[in-house]
Amino acid sequence: MMPPYWSLGFHLCRWGYRSANETRSVVQRMHMHNFPLDVQWNDLDYADKHRVFTFDPQKFGDLPEMVEEFHQRGMKYVLIL
Repeated sequence: MMPPYWSLGFHLCRWGYRSANETRSVVQRMHMHNFPLDVQWNDLDYADKHRVFTFDPQKFGDLPEMVEEFHQRGMKYVLIL
């Protein structure tokens, strides 16, 4: 069985994105400088008090909108639990 096609693309993942705006900014700079980027990841930084299945309402309050923006660009988005 083959993995999903998008999983073979260019991924960007690191610990330390402090907010949804910082994550957006990194993606925008990648596109602005013509770096390939198919999938953006966020480590547990997005979570509210490091609790899984939550997101920090202050720093990542617009997480669903950010994910929708990425999907509109044809990108995938992965949260690390």
